[in-house]
Amino acid sequence: VPPVKALALYTQYQDLEPAGDRHDQIVRKLIDRLVSVDLLDQASSLLDDQVKNHLSGRDKARGATQLALLRLINRQPDAAIAALDVDVGSDVPADLARQRQELRARALTDLNKAPDALALLQNDNSVDAARLRADIYWHQQDWKNAAKVFGELAGAPPAQGPLGVDLSRLLLAWASAMTLSGDQAGLDKLRTDWGPAIAGTQTAQAFDLITEDPNKGVAGGGNAADMASRIAEIGNLQSFMAAYRKRLASDGLNAAVN
Repeated sequence: VPPVKALALYTQYQDLEPAGDRHDQIVRKLIDRLVSVDLLDQASSLLDDQVKNHLSGRDKARGATQLALLRLINRQPDAAIAALDVDVGSDVPADLARQRQELRARALTDLNKAPDALALLQNDNSVDAARLRADIYWHQQDWKNAAKVFGELAGAPPAQGPLGVDLSRLLLAWASAMTLSGDQAGLDKLRTDWGPAIAGTQTAQAFDLITEDPNKGVAGGGNAADMASRIAEIGNLQSFMAAYRKRLASDGLNAAVN
């Protein structure tokens, strides 16, 4: 049954649905199907009803966090914060509490409250928090700090390739941030350390151009700094939410939020 028809059937015969765990299982599956076709308003509405009327304890905390995630993806940061403000009690597992803080920080970032967002992430050493910090610094055009976080995310060059798409793009963003911060020494080291590993990938040519002398002309006019600026314009606030979107697409909402 197509997701929209499944939702219509559920709505039409809602008075016949089972109670308890069976009800929750049906709704979870329906929400995942709606999310899979980007029907985020409908999925959020169902999940909101679950949080308000059916879930309790840790399940309620998880459901409210999932609701905040859907609203962030749907570009509703105020509504995401409202979901995170729902009283879910104190029995919240550590990993879930961390995710809730990170989603709140992302919502604050979307509301142009970057300092508050960074303050929430101050003691968070997770990979997701690093991605979010990089996004925030990138959005603020704080290229020096963005480059530092990209370096932490990249780690050490692999002994052998090929590099995956995500890591190749991360290196391109790292190189762009270094170029825009004027860190030529860092660019030289980046090219030496990572040049062999990135060779042969789709981003290799752009990486080579950006990590050369920033004043050197590139094909089509301009220079490495111009290319880095163009990358900066199209790369705003992608990494953190992209990771969540990837989890949603592969494993569903319950896997995306602990």
